[in-house]
Amino acid sequence: MAIKNLKKILVAFLLLTTKSFFSQEKLLDSLINSLSYNTKPDSNRLKKLVKISGFFLHSDHKKSEKYILEAIDLTKTVNNVYWKSWALYTFAELEGRKGNFINAIKFNTIASRLFDSIHQNLLAARCEYVIATSNLNIGNYNEGLSHIIIAEKKFMALNNLKEASNAMIVKSSIYSSRNQFDLQKKELLKCMDIKKTLHDSDGLVCVYAELAIPLICEKNLNEAEKSINNALNILHFNPNPYYLKACYGNLGYIFLLKKDFKKAIESYNQSLEISIKFSDKKGICESNNKIAELYLNEKDAAKSLLYAERALKISKETSDLKEEKFSYELISKAYELKGDYVNSLSYHKKFKQAEDSLLNETNMKSLNEVNIKFETEKKEQENKLLHTQNQLSTETIKQQRLVTYFVIAGLLFVAFLAAFIFNGLKKQRKANKIISLQKTEVERQKHEVEKQKHLVEEHQKEILDSIHYAKRIQTALLANKEFVNTNIKNNFIYFQPKDIVSGDFYWATQQNDCFYLACCDSTGHGVPGAFMSLLNIGFLSEAIKEKNISKPNEIFNYVRQRLIDSISAEGQKDGFDGILIKIKSSDLQSSTESITIEYAAANNEPILISNNQITELPKDKMPVGQGERKESFALHTLELKKGETLYLYTDGYADQFGGEKGKKFKYKQLNELLLHIHQLPMQEQEQKLSTTFNNWKGSLEQVDDVCVIGIKI
Repeated sequence: MAIKNLKKILVAFLLLTTKSFFSQEKLLDSLINSLSYNTKPDSNRLKKLVKISGFFLHSDHKKSEKYILEAIDLTKTVNNVYWKSWALYTFAELEGRKGNFINAIKFNTIASRLFDSIHQNLLAARCEYVIATSNLNIGNYNEGLSHIIIAEKKFMALNNLKEASNAMIVKSSIYSSRNQFDLQKKELLKCMDIKKTLHDSDGLVCVYAELAIPLICEKNLNEAEKSINNALNILHFNPNPYYLKACYGNLGYIFLLKKDFKKAIESYNQSLEISIKFSDKKGICESNNKIAELYLNEKDAAKSLLYAERALKISKETSDLKEEKFSYELISKAYELKGDYVNSLSYHKKFKQAEDSLLNETNMKSLNEVNIKFETEKKEQENKLLHTQNQLSTETIKQQRLVTYFVIAGLLFVAFLAAFIFNGLKKQRKANKIISLQKTEVERQKHEVEKQKHLVEEHQKEILDSIHYAKRIQTALLANKEFVNTNIKNNFIYFQPKDIVSGDFYWATQQNDCFYLACCDSTGHGVPGAFMSLLNIGFLSEAIKEKNISKPNEIFNYVRQRLIDSISAEGQKDGFDGILIKIKSSDLQSSTESITIEYAAANNEPILISNNQITELPKDKMPVGQGERKESFALHTLELKKGETLYLYTDGYADQFGGEKGKKFKYKQLNELLLHIHQLPMQEQEQKLSTTFNNWKGSLEQVDDVCVIGIKI
């Protein structure tokens, strides 16, 4: 996603602005030599250890860690608050550079308090700044925001405008992560004035690049392009390859939104050239995928395939599952464009597998963070125990060693005597035992094989039982057919999950004389898709039943925000595509010639058949969840007259591979089928859809969940 790519500039900027005073590499050899001559545990040695650790901080983490751990151990006996604070601050910075952000937050918090206690306000402010950026790195935006505000206030009180404006940039990025783009824009414009006054070119590049985010969200693409070009103009006089690559990449994204594919390809190629020059494999992979996507839009299958295959190779080398998934999707579509449906199906399956793996990887992220905290606490306990053991007096240790030597000597003597006595007996029994052991081993191995087979069968049965039980739970939450039939007399629901449980779902409820019916496709299928469907059903019910939201578009807006707040803090696109309709219950019970339907549609459009004419009704091209567009869903109104038929469906039916050539069924053929059968009784329509789907699929695997709903008054 381009907005996420823009934030790469911020990451590079943070690395520049969090360097400590240790970046001046001088007197390193003399400091190290002086340690060997002066081993006295005093403040001078503590100071030298901290400085040496700082020198190695940017080049050799192992050496840096060696010296800073000795410094921290020395603070237990040397009471110098200033250098103790510096030791903790340096250790925290080292942990941050290693990616251990929880430790970085913990030790910076202690260092900040110590610096405050000795009135070192600038250093305390820098600690708060790093606490904020560390929280930003782990997605803890609320905590990050509170600390960056503290840091900004401290810098301002010291009239340190450069570091205060750096804090503003971090604050603006937190606003962006919270989708508060108006606050982000306001913060960046305020920061821009300060950076211009200070002639801070690096800072201005970051401000201009970040400013493109809210401008894109406002659909002000010309201003976003201008902002990126302002950054590039500065980089022309002060080139920075990382900044240049990111700027050209995001300029390409802006041209893509403007549908100027030629300029988009040129910009992505410039980003690609820079990535290749500096061996940035991730950048090379992302640029190749973007260029492949653009050529696909231009219907140039050969070039799209060329760039996508390059990206796929690199994504596998770097274990970048997200880009690998994107490559599979592009290759599948390119083969489909060429008419090679066998390869298209093969890569579509790989795309679905990568999509499921990526979803599972995301769901495990929160568990990994808990494990990190557990390991940190465990390490602290081990250090405390080690410290306690070190407090034993030298005399006590000597006594313990002496007793240990006597015990070991005694045990060795007893062992030798026992070995001498029993050696003769062992030789006599050895021959008989060999035969007995061989027979026992054969029986043991046979038993072990049978045991393992039984365990595998038991585990498989337990897993299947669990999934079948999950299906019962999911089925209970889906709309009850009798409930739907009571409200809509003439309907059918064709529901065919790919696996035992489904990511597609249909759901209905009644509230305040209104009947609601949803047909939706959650992210993923199988067990991950089922989890998402349960969550989506819960949020839909919460919006209608608890929040009393009545309009379908406002219900979708509410559910989207709940999904973003709950599971999309890192920007992953989890949610659903679907249609939600609303009909007054009193209209359904009356004998009128028509009824009024209100609906909202996310990526999937309803289909209306009237007078043997088929109409694709309007939809919003965005999901209910994290996406590139953030505007409100539109509310649509439809008057369904007697004899007209309304269809709601997900993408599973149209995406199914089959037929003589193994190609997709596609939406056009699905709509023609509905037009052909729409005058049949509803149950016969459902049967026709089922028969056609199974005949088309044949012996091929079902690729996705399927849900089709028909309604006629």
